[in-house]
Amino acid sequence: MLIDPVFRPLRSTKRAITFDQPALAKVASMCDDVFRTLELTVVCLHCGGTPVMANHPTDAHWTMECACTVRRLVNPEPQRN
Repeated sequence: MLIDPVFRPLRSTKRAITFDQPALAKVASMCDDVFRTLELTVVCLHCGGTPVMANHPTDAHWTMECACTVRRLVNPEPQRN
């Protein structure tokens, strides 16, 4: 944990980007399976980290998070339970 000069914890702030094009989310979700099969990954251009997605098909928005950024995407086809 990082602390400031008066010993208060510093909160990490990540930039947040929202993408409102459902087609981008659809491509990202399809690439995940393909990349795993090919043993490949995606790397953030800013921090060099691998973005992680842990979303459910019923979520209205999906998040993709790396060390520096939270990317929010619109679920192209939200499924119902």
